[in-house]
This record gives sequence, C-alpha cells and structure tokens, in this order.
Amino acid sequence: MSSPLIICGPCSAESQQQVLTTAQHLIKMQVPVLRAGVWKPRTTPGHFEGYGEQALQWLVKAREQTGIRIATEVALPEHVTMCRQYDVDMVWIGARTTAAPFAVQQLANAMRGYDKPVMVKNPINPDLNLWLGAVERLQQAGVNVVAAIHRGFSVNGDTHYRYPPLWQIATAFRQAMPQLLMLGDPSHMAGRQRLVGTITQQFVKRHYDGVMIECHPQPATALTDAQQQLSFRQLNTLLQTLKAGTGDTSGTQLELLRQRIDDIDDRLLTLLQERMQTVEQLGHYKAAHSMPIAQPERFQAMLKQRYNWCCTHGMQRQFVRQLFQLIQEESIRRQQLLNADTVSDKHPEKQ
Repeated sequence: MSSPLIICGPCSAESQQQVLTTAQHLIKMQVPVLRAGVWKPRTTPGHFEGYGEQALQWLVKAREQTGIRIATEVALPEHVTMCRQYDVDMVWIGARTTAAPFAVQQLANAMRGYDKPVMVKNPINPDLNLWLGAVERLQQAGVNVVAAIHRGFSVNGDTHYRYPPLWQIATAFRQAMPQLLMLGDPSHMAGRQRLVGTITQQFVKRHYDGVMIECHPQPATALTDAQQQLSFRQLNTLLQTLKAGTGDTSGTQLELLRQRIDDIDDRLLTLLQERMQTVEQLGHYKAAHSMPIAQPERFQAMLKQRYNWCCTHGMQRQFVRQLFQLIQEESIRRQQLLNADTVSDKHPEKQ
C-alpha cells in the first residue's frame, strides 16, 4: 500500500477532550484525517445518537489546533448543510443509507456543486447495484470527488466477522468503476479488535487505496462499537506494520482478475464444505434406515443432468465427470466413516 489514505478516529465524537486528544495522537502518527460520527444512526431508539452540531464544533476545533482534516457521516440533507457551514473536509454516506435509493437521492440533491470528497460505504445488504447506483446518483448531481468504502455486509448465520467482506462484490465494484478510490473499513468488518489487523493486511494485499480505522482513547468506555475500536498504542503498531509493508498498489486489470478468481475459489470451497456437511446428514439418514451408501443409479442420473448443463454452458463433459467422480468418492468415504462410527456405538464389544 503506497501512500495510502489513512482515516482514523472514534466511532462517535463523545466529548471535546476526547476529540482533541485523538487528533493530537493521530498527528503524531502522521494520520492526515480524523473521522468521528456526530450523528449516529442506531438500530433501535433509546441509545446514544451523537451530539450533532456541537460535535462538529469539536472537530473544527481539533482541525484548528492540529491542522488535521476532519470527516464525518451524513444521512440527511440537513447534515450536508451543516457540514458545508463548518467546511468539513470530507463526508461519507453510511451503509444503511446507501441501501435506500430515495435517501441517497436526497443527499445527492443537497450536494449539488459540492467540492469536497464524498465516500460511499457499501450497502449493509449484499447488493452490488445499490452500491453502484448510489455513486451514480452523486456523480449525476455533479459531485466531482467520489470514493468507495468497503465495510462488509450483513449476512444470515454465524460468521467469523461482524460484517463479512464478501470480496467478490467489492472486486466486481472495482471492475465496474476502476477510476474510483477504494478504501477498506476493517473495524466494521472485524467487530473485534484482534481481527482488525488481519483484515487490514487483506486490504493491502488487494491494493486498496486506503483504510478507515476506528480508535479511541479508552476503547472499553466507548459509547458505540467499543469492541472494534483500537487503542492509540494498537493503532500505532498497526500503522507501523503497514509502512513496513508498502509496495506497488497499482490495481491492474490482471490483479483484479486474479482477485476475482481467488474470490470464486473461496466460494467454491465454501460450497464444497456445505455439500459435505449435507452428505454427512444424508449418511446418518442412510445408516438409520439401513440403506446402502453407494447408489450408482443415482450418481449416473446426476451425471446425465450435469451433461445436459455442459451442452448449454460450453464445458467439457470429461472435466465435469472427473470433477464429480472426485466429489462422489469423498462423499462415499465420509459416509463410510460415519457408518463405521455408528456400528461401533451400537456394538462397543467389536471395537
């Protein structure tokens, strides 16, 4: 990551002292942009929702004292008006807002003639077109400097991350809009301090143009997203690691295509894992009903269906047969292991 754009700061601006202290530490770490939410869109009412204009004044004071640039999230046209009034250096549109085209259009209308950078986070739901559409609305309104922020997506089920990256969507976005800067938001993806560094390194590997990382003077006491905010010491260590690993960040078409292949391979492996889990469930059912594991007729019927698919999608039948033969062999092996375990459980004297 060569000369990346580094944006850091607390999830929320909680006090003037917190904002000033953060700005002073970031300047020492050579971080050029301080981020802080002053309007906080919360999932349910009754929680801390930011200090609004008062918090903007804290950010402006931090800029006056340290020279750091300031950035915050906007969700309503009146937020844009206020950011213009205080000459905020850059703003971003959050994931929940990006998912609502009417809301984005209202912001775009309010930003006509806006000469500050506007960053657009991916929508909270995994929808590439919503993300692209939000950028297009801003561009049509005459916003000259638009960037994208990849912050992860909300998906069903338990996941390793708070908001899984779904890299394939970000790769497709970059291919559709290669002229835009792409930043990563490892804090929201991770949801936990210990994962922020790992995800940041993924952004470096994928030649992102910068990162937005949340930090706090005392993360444990943060009013919002306490678990994902780094201490200043943790942030400094991470930034030093990034500097040590700087290199060519040119997102060439070749690199994007390779990343897309990597993303597809990851999905293939995930699907294979899901298939094998289903195979094991099938194995339990067969064992409980004394059914044979191998069923050649079923396998041949499945192959015939796949051959028909090959005819319409331009794939070689021999390749598909070899692929499914390997999958079938692994499926039988797993069921045989399950069957052996079942027999051992029923007849422990045979062990």
